[in-house]
Amino acid sequence: MTKALLVLVVVALVLCSALVPAQALKLDDGEPHPLDWSRRHRQQVLSEHLRRHPAIAEVAPPTQHFTQNVDHFDFMNTKTFQQRYFVNAAHHKPGGPVFFMLGQEGPSNPLDVMVGLQSELAPRYGAMVVELEHRYYGESSPVPDLSTDNMRYLSTDQALMDFANFRLSSASRQTPRILTGSCGAVRMPVTSTWLKEKYPQLFTAAVGGSSPLLANLEYYEYDQTVAYSLNISSPECLRRAQEGTSQVQAMAQDPSQVANVQKLFNTCTPIQDVTNFMNQVYNPIAYSTQYNESPDYPRNRLCEILTNKSVSAAQALANANLDPSVGGSSGCLQLDMLHGSDGLLNTSNSVNYRKWFWQKCTQFGYFKVAPKENNVVSSLVQLPYFLQGCQEVFGINGMSPDIYRTNNIYGGNTTVQARNVIAPNGFEDPWHTLSMTHILSPSLSPIYYSGAGHCAPYLSPHPNDTPSVKEARRLVRSFLDYILHYYGDE
Repeated sequence: MTKALLVLVVVALVLCSALVPAQALKLDDGEPHPLDWSRRHRQQVLSEHLRRHPAIAEVAPPTQHFTQNVDHFDFMNTKTFQQRYFVNAAHHKPGGPVFFMLGQEGPSNPLDVMVGLQSELAPRYGAMVVELEHRYYGESSPVPDLSTDNMRYLSTDQALMDFANFRLSSASRQTPRILTGSCGAVRMPVTSTWLKEKYPQLFTAAVGGSSPLLANLEYYEYDQTVAYSLNISSPECLRRAQEGTSQVQAMAQDPSQVANVQKLFNTCTPIQDVTNFMNQVYNPIAYSTQYNESPDYPRNRLCEILTNKSVSAAQALANANLDPSVGGSSGCLQLDMLHGSDGLLNTSNSVNYRKWFWQKCTQFGYFKVAPKENNVVSSLVQLPYFLQGCQEVFGINGMSPDIYRTNNIYGGNTTVQARNVIAPNGFEDPWHTLSMTHILSPSLSPIYYSGAGHCAPYLSPHPNDTPSVKEARRLVRSFLDYILHYYGDE
């Protein structure tokens, strides 16, 4: 393999960053949409890191911009937009690798290149850390608003070309480039694997993460893993979660009890749709399971709330929904997903979750429906509820994600052909069944860990990390040692 094949980003642009003063750090501290879990989680991760390392705010890198094509597949369209990126070159040495972070389904932040596994490993390898914000998210929008017609440029095909085009702008192509995902994201570790497969000549290797490679309409396995995870905490926790769901559903379906339910959960608005209400009250259970990681392990707090025998199971579920530490609301329980400043019908570019919802409704699905048995989420939550939401939000009759095209183009989770990819995959992460579940080739392999949820190995090390997560990080280091030894000097 020649050096030209080795991989990614913008060394010339990056080195200029040392001449630009560090910017005043501004966290993304807006109130996320109730379903925008990745943004909520990232806010918590960055806030915790700032609490432990406040000095990092003084050295946050400046914002830089890359001129990107609006449409990579229409050569008659010459429009461009400015795509944000951040660079941490503090530990970079000449000839060192570049860890290229793919922006997630939310705004990027200067701290992204300062925290997390890739930043912890940068001194070890003399690496530079670079993040390119995903198109449409944050400040990298190619369109003036999010009207349905303007959403057409938001696709995986376009995003992968963004990252590849950014890579090809590099002044030096003699440095190994390692793709990594952003902590907290569902989809971006997927993108790193797909990008490595589609453009293998541009990137040396990828760290994929516990990511949903398989597009899936009815993802009932998500709730099955939630049940499995709660049962690990304690069988009583699982039993009370299921009992609470059943009690609340029965009350919400009884006209004489609706007012009591609304008071119990402190809903912001009256219950108009029982299915929608039941889907919302599931949020803290799913969130605490998906993001069960150090330092606080919110699943423990969730189960403490649910197993409180001094109150009914319904009251315990309501208490969880009103506890921000487990993903609940800090105020009243929001049931209206459509209206308001971050509602799905708001077409302002600032509305984050409308973007991710479009990607789900057009390409991925990932709809968390209830399994036929042993369910935690209400049995009312089925595919028609989600498809109706897609049609209502975007005004397209019969709208349904084309998962067959997505899986055919990108290979799902069984026929991926990318090389030099390693994927930390958590047994208790509800997304893991859509990721690589077995070794597909000697150079395409998952790493299994337990005791923590989604993206735990991507986080900066913490004393509360489980031994399994620590071992996953060690295996990632060993993988990078091998890659950079084998490819770095060629």
